[in-house]
Amino acid sequence: MSTLLNLSEDGPRPEDTVVLHLPPARRKKAAKPDETLALRVPPPEELTGKAAGTLRNPDETLALRIVEPGAAGRGAAEPVPLPEDPLDELAERLADVCARAVHPFEIAAVLESDGLTDEQAAVRYGRTDSFSIAEELFARTERRHTAPPEPHDPWQADPLRTVLRGLLFALPGLAYLPTARFLQSGGAGSALALTALVGWSLNQALAHRAYAWRSLGARAAVGRSLLCGGLTATALGTGAAALAGADTAVLLFAAGQSLYLASATVLLVTRRAKRLMGALAPTTAGAAATLAVDLPNWLRIAGPALSLLLAAVFAGIEIGQRLKASDKTPEAGVPLADSLPHGLFGLAVGALVITASFGDPWRPAVPGGASAAVALTLTMGLAEWLLFRFRSRSVTALYTSTTADQFRNRTDRTLVRLLAGYLAVLAALGTGAALLWTGALPGPVQLGGLLLLGALLWTALLLQVFGAVWPPALICTAAAVAESTAGALDPAWATPARLAATGLAVGALVLAARARTGRVTAHR
Repeated sequence: MSTLLNLSEDGPRPEDTVVLHLPPARRKKAAKPDETLALRVPPPEELTGKAAGTLRNPDETLALRIVEPGAAGRGAAEPVPLPEDPLDELAERLADVCARAVHPFEIAAVLESDGLTDEQAAVRYGRTDSFSIAEELFARTERRHTAPPEPHDPWQADPLRTVLRGLLFALPGLAYLPTARFLQSGGAGSALALTALVGWSLNQALAHRAYAWRSLGARAAVGRSLLCGGLTATALGTGAAALAGADTAVLLFAAGQSLYLASATVLLVTRRAKRLMGALAPTTAGAAATLAVDLPNWLRIAGPALSLLLAAVFAGIEIGQRLKASDKTPEAGVPLADSLPHGLFGLAVGALVITASFGDPWRPAVPGGASAAVALTLTMGLAEWLLFRFRSRSVTALYTSTTADQFRNRTDRTLVRLLAGYLAVLAALGTGAALLWTGALPGPVQLGGLLLLGALLWTALLLQVFGAVWPPALICTAAAVAESTAGALDPAWATPARLAATGLAVGALVLAARARTGRVTAHR
C-alpha cells in the first residue's frame, strides 16, 4: 500500500512528503518479482553521537516495495498510485470564489461557513486549519474579478424625438411666408419683435411653473397654471403690439402669434409634441404652395389660421383634462419668484437673437441676418440631444473615474467636444441658410456672431439642466443690456459691442458650466 511520510510532530504538512523516483533506465531487473527498499529510522542515541544500539523494534523500519511493470498479470498485487492532493478538488469547487477574492480571509470565511473545522482540515486536506487552506487556495488561483455592472443611464435621448423638437421650433416661422404681404406697414417688424419678446419670456416662466406643479403631482394646479398663464401671455403679447402702433393686420397677426406660443407651451409641457406637429401641417402646406404658385389672399391666411385653431383646440383639451382632476393643491405650492429667472432668461436670449438677426433701432438689419434665426431654430433639436449626451457621458465618467480630478477632466473634455460639435453643425446650417437667403456666403462678422450666439445659448441651457438658473439669466441679461446701451450711445459701435458682449458672456457661461459640471455632487 502507499502512505505519506510525515516528518513533523505537529501534523502533516505539504513539505513533509518525500517522493523517491527510480528511473526505469537505471533500474536493474530484479531476481524476484518484487524488491524491497528499507529505510531504517535511527534511535535518538545515534543522532546524539552515542553508541548505536541494536534495532530492537521492527516498527523502526519502513519498507517500500517496488513492483515491476506487468507483475499484476503474473498474480502480483496491482500497484496503488499515490492519492492526489484533496485540495485540488476543493480548489476546483471554489474556483469562482477564489478568483474573485481580494484576500485569503474571504476564502476562509466561505470554508468556515461550510462547517470546516481545524480537525477536518487536518484529516481531509492535511493542513493545520482553514486559514492555511485559504492562503494556499488564494496563492494558486489567478485573480479574475468580475466587471462591475453597467451603470443605469436615465439620459438616453431618442434622436427622432430631438429632430421632431427641432422641427417644432422651426416650422412656425413658415407662417411668415404666405402672410408677408399683409405685414408691410411701418413699424410691423418692431411690433412683432416686441410681441415675440413678451411671448418668449412669459411662456418660458409658464413652462417652468407647469413642470414644477407636475413634479408635485398636482394635475389640477398644472391645468390652472397653464390656463391663467397662457391667457395672460396672449393678452400681454397682443397689448405690446398695440402699444407699438401696429395696424389691424399686424395686430391680428401678433394676437395669433401670442396665442400660438401659449398653445405650443401647453402641448410641449403635456408631452403632446405629435399633436403640435399635426397642427402645423396646414401652415407647412400653405408655405410650400406659396413658393410654388401665387395663392389668393384667403388661401394665404387659411393655412396659418387653421394651424392656430388646431393648436388652441388641442391645448384646450389638455387643460380641460387636468382641470377635472380631483387632487389637492400642495400647501407649499410653487412661488412666483422661482419662475422669475426663467422668464428673465427668455427675455434676454430673445433680445440677443432678434438683435443679431433683424437689427435694432440703432442699427439697420444685416442683409440675410434672418438666416441666423433660421439656423439657430433648426439646431434646437440638436442642442437638446447634445445636452442629453452630456448627461449620459457624465454618468459614465462618474462610475469609471477613481478621483475627483479625473472626473473633472473627463467632464471638461466632454463639454468642449459637444460644444464644438454643436458649433460645427450651426456653422454649416448658417452658411447654407445664408446661401439660400441671399445667394452669398455669410461674412466673417455675421458667421462669428452666429457662432457666439449659439455657444451662449447652449452653455446657458447646460447650466439650467444642472439647476443653475440665475447665472445664465443674469449673464445673458447683462450682455443684452450692454449691447443695447452701446448701440444707443454710438451706432457705429453697435456691431463691435454686440460681438464683445456676446463673447464675454460666452466666456463667463463656459467658466460657470465648468465649475458646475465638474462637481461630482451635481450629477447625482
